[in-house]
Amino acid sequence: MSSRPSRVNSWPRLASAAPFLRLMVDHFECPDIVSTSSAELRYSDGRMRVYYTIEHGRRKTKPDSGPFGLGMVLALFHARNMAMRVLWRRYGVILLCLLGIAAVSAGGLALRASAADIGLLRAINSGLASPALDGLAYLGYALGTFWFSLALFAGLFFAGYRRFGLSAVGAMVAGGLLVLLIKYLSQQPRPWQMLAGVRFMGLRAQSPAFPSGHAQQAFLTTSLLNRYFLFRWYIEAVLYSVAALVAFTRIYVGDHFACDVIAGALIGVLVALIWTHTRLWPGTVRQEERR
Repeated sequence: MSSRPSRVNSWPRLASAAPFLRLMVDHFECPDIVSTSSAELRYSDGRMRVYYTIEHGRRKTKPDSGPFGLGMVLALFHARNMAMRVLWRRYGVILLCLLGIAAVSAGGLALRASAADIGLLRAINSGLASPALDGLAYLGYALGTFWFSLALFAGLFFAGYRRFGLSAVGAMVAGGLLVLLIKYLSQQPRPWQMLAGVRFMGLRAQSPAFPSGHAQQAFLTTSLLNRYFLFRWYIEAVLYSVAALVAFTRIYVGDHFACDVIAGALIGVLVALIWTHTRLWPGTVRQEERR
């Protein structure tokens, strides 16, 4: 009988670092050996095969051949590095986005109601007042509500994009709770509550002003749609322009300062980025079609 075991099956790829190196693990069996395994390291300039022992019950196999120690050290070190890279790609982005949300909140609160912020509010709220913009203001209010986004994602759910619809609603809930938390921690008044001569339109919300929930909702919804459907750049530009219109109208109606809507927009984008790096995100529409 040949001393070289015959292959009976293959284990899946464990790790892959770069085009020049790939780690594969193959399982072998033969009648006179309980079990051995091989870790194969493939380089661009050659191949090295290493056999090592695997314990089954009380019996242990012997190494078949090859530089056992060096090969196993390289294989384990490489697999560890790949695991760390995968963890950083997923959780490192989430950590950076959370730090970004904290920085945006702190910066927005520091600049809020400054002379420049008040001047910009008055220039938009009073200086640009017109019947046409009044109509756009009501449209912007509707497009930035939680209920509009909920209806949009529910429609996509029933249109066949079920995983995306459910995931997007979860992102909306998470983003809304985060904004409410920041609002009630910061306790910032609205412009019409602290300044005289502010022209106000619409319903007088009694919740704190910072950050803008409408701006957060609009940019979160737009970011999720673009991330899932991978629209062309001009469609993305149109969608983000609509989100910017929602943010602009919140200043126009006298309900928010510019710092409120800028912070809300950035938080919406960061929440979307966090959500797309969690296991709750279904991926892109192309990835789902291949499943």
